[in-house]
Amino acid sequence: GRQAGTPTKLDILKIGEAENMFVVEEFRSKGVGKKLLHEFVKWCEMKKAMRIKVVASAQNNGAIEFYRREGFEDYNLVLERALK
Repeated sequence: GRQAGTPTKLDILKIGEAENMFVVEEFRSKGVGKKLLHEFVKWCEMKKAMRIKVVASAQNNGAIEFYRREGFEDYNLVLERALK
């Protein structure tokens, strides 16, 4: 059996992921997104996540720069192609 307190593979790989987080345009640049992101970070910490992942459209330069300013770094590149 597993000893109490011994991490499992799932514990080690626990990642918090925010996908499609959105702030209505009239509320942008007013700290709303930063507060929302910081609450998400606190929630991930409470859930004992080891890493945090955010997903932004490659065309959304504003969101990408926002996440970079908040300490996120480029990690994966996902490419897509439409089918006929």
